[in-house]
Amino acid sequence: MAVKSTWANGEQFTATDANAVATAVNAAYVKPGTGIPSTDLASAVQTSLGKADSAVQSVASTNITDATTTGKAILTTTDASTARTTLGVSYGSTSGTVAQGNDARFTPASTAISDSTATGRALLTTTDASTARTTLGTAYGTTSGTVAQGNDSRITGAQQTSEKGSANGYASLDSGGKVPITQLPSSIMEYQGTWNASTNSPTLADGTGSTGDVYRVSVGAARNLGSGSITFDVGDYCIYNGTIWQKSDTTDAVSSVAGKTGDVTLLVSDITASTSLALGVGTVELGHATDTTLSRSAAGVLAVEGVDVVTTSATQTLTGKRITPRIGTTASSATPAIDVGLYDQFNITALAAAITSMTSGLSGTPTDGQKLLIRIKDNATARAITWGASFVSSGVATLPTTTVISKTHLVGLIYDSTAAKWVCVAADATGY
Repeated sequence: MAVKSTWANGEQFTATDANAVATAVNAAYVKPGTGIPSTDLASAVQTSLGKADSAVQSVASTNITDATTTGKAILTTTDASTARTTLGVSYGSTSGTVAQGNDARFTPASTAISDSTATGRALLTTTDASTARTTLGTAYGTTSGTVAQGNDSRITGAQQTSEKGSANGYASLDSGGKVPITQLPSSIMEYQGTWNASTNSPTLADGTGSTGDVYRVSVGAARNLGSGSITFDVGDYCIYNGTIWQKSDTTDAVSSVAGKTGDVTLLVSDITASTSLALGVGTVELGHATDTTLSRSAAGVLAVEGVDVVTTSATQTLTGKRITPRIGTTASSATPAIDVGLYDQFNITALAAAITSMTSGLSGTPTDGQKLLIRIKDNATARAITWGASFVSSGVATLPTTTVISKTHLVGLIYDSTAAKWVCVAADATGY
């Protein structure tokens, strides 16, 4: 009887149904005690199991087709030593061997370092720091060849660079090698420039400024800076003491001169003629002792050692004196520039062209009776001379009108202010 799989609503499970279930359970597969025979398996599973039975389970090294002799020897070696020998890496200390990790040559003595020095080996084997310092020649001490310890009493308390320019430190230097003004005591004065007391420029006032500020007075005046009027003169100093501005007087006036004060103008009567050296007496001694005596000879006339001094206005007689003429010179000119205010004689040294007018180049203001000498020489060619309206011949001398080749001619002239002419009073027409 088949097991019932569909039930109607309200239908009862009967004994017949129970028997059918039991029969079906009893008919299920029971695994044999010796295992599941292959015939109980699906055909595909039986095929796969057959292939597994014929698969390789193990292989000898000689059967590995691409293995080398060395490789096969390593695969079949019995211990590590034989394997190293096969690879040619036997332990040893000769060429072709390898050193073991604990080889003594890896930890040599200092003497085994081929380029080491005796000093270096001594440092490597030193037993303590003191011995090492001795080896280096840096033993602690206070003499030459020793080094000072950090707590040496000679450097204890030495100031560090961090204290430069700081309070309780030491002063620094600026780029000019000088201590900056900000690091100097306030009592040090610092020049600020000039000050106009008349306009109070720059503006100064008590209670304002830096101690030691100094101004030099450029324009004097009376000025009240907060503590009463102060009269400042040009050249005085105005100094700030940290509280008020004060005057440093550098322009004290002389108390009196010949009984006068202020702007003094001395008169001869103000000077007492007490000695020969005083003004107001007849003479003044110049130089050493009385070797040069300056005296009054007459009104407007001074005398040195009794001899009148020549002046430009007084009528005086010159005795034993030589007057050197003032001389002008030109080589050649068609209109020679003769300034009669500067020259007493004018020389033409190598006339290379005719003089077209001696008057054209004439200048200066002559005086009546003034004398003028003109000296003319050509350059080896005769040259014509035209004198012009300012010159005239006299009854005894005629102005030359040409030069004679390579000759020197002298023409003497005197100025006639009435005729306003330079009159020829002598002429060397022939030359010399």
